[in-house]
Amino acid sequence: MDSQPIFTPDFIAGLPDDPIDCALAVASTYEAWRKVNPGKTNELCMHAIDAYACAESLAQGGWGGFGGISFSYVFSIVLAGIDQKFKQLTNWAATNQEMKLANEHYKASCEKYAQDPRNPFEYRFDTDQLNRLQQLINEVRDELQNLENIPDNWRRRMLRRLESLQKELHERMSSLDRFWGIVGEALPVLHQLGVAAKPIVNRLREMAEIGMRVHAVFYNLPIPPGVPILPPAEDDPELPIPSVSYSSKMIKDNSED
Repeated sequence: MDSQPIFTPDFIAGLPDDPIDCALAVASTYEAWRKVNPGKTNELCMHAIDAYACAESLAQGGWGGFGGISFSYVFSIVLAGIDQKFKQLTNWAATNQEMKLANEHYKASCEKYAQDPRNPFEYRFDTDQLNRLQQLINEVRDELQNLENIPDNWRRRMLRRLESLQKELHERMSSLDRFWGIVGEALPVLHQLGVAAKPIVNRLREMAEIGMRVHAVFYNLPIPPGVPILPPAEDDPELPIPSVSYSSKMIKDNSED
């Protein structure tokens, strides 16, 4: 029997944190494997048992109804039972994914129509600003992937929030809350790293400056010359990472958008 498991360590390490997305990835990977290996041999059953045990452990993240296989039967019956459980997992995940997408779309639509649509309350980005913001977000995401001395769960959360912001950015927006939430949280935290985080801090500064300009135009205020939030990163000494207790508190106190 091939020693390679269905769910390899690399596959498991790359699974998304969201339980529904995770369940979809696991179920679809198992079903793809079964299409390539449609038989009911003892060797296939051993692979399936390994995958089932892995999935049963992952199910602690909130998968509904996964588990409950009896191993007191012959291999062919056990394999059929495992196949059925993964099909049930696919149905559960697909249903919940649709509900999740519908709720997210409803929330976005509510935000879009929070103001009277006959008299829209909109912040407006021109094409150059929008293109530059997308470029800056891509660069921040790339830099953040490789930045050392930051908590991994905070890194993952910020990457997800940046991805959500990219999807939300349009020429006309009714709210900049997600934009300012990311900039406002990331700048002070990363600034404490000093020169190590200089490339990200500088890009976040530029993002903030674009946001302030759009804000100023909307409220008919003078265009601000820059972002007087923090001193330039290149003039800072390299400071230590915030303490673990600070990082943990920051992560708990700031809910994901």
